[in-house]
Amino acid sequence: MINYKFMKYLLISSLLSVVTVISLACSSEVETVVETVIVEKEVVKESEKNDSLYNLIEEWLERTPFLQSNEFDFWTSYQNAVNKMITTDIDKIINNEVIDIKTKKNSIKNYKNIK
Repeated sequence: MINYKFMKYLLISSLLSVVTVISLACSSEVETVVETVIVEKEVVKESEKNDSLYNLIEEWLERTPFLQSNEFDFWTSYQNAVNKMITTDIDKIINNEVIDIKTKKNSIKNYKNIK
């Protein structure tokens, strides 16, 4: 019988749209292992037909009304929150007395590249 962990791996890979991994896993030597238990193989094949987690989330977000309205713009709010977090982190780096100047400059440079 097919290894339970391997079976879970195939199902999760399918759910996450890792089609190439599934295709590779279901070919060559592994195909022989999978074919030994027809039920498990069919479960994996059936799971590949279902929408991936990515597609399900994307569809949900597309029909979610709160992302943008007259009173609220999610993406602007999100961007402001991220910028505030980055600014706070940069301030902590600048005021940190433990790390040397070179490390501070590199860290700040990395943060500014994110912005």
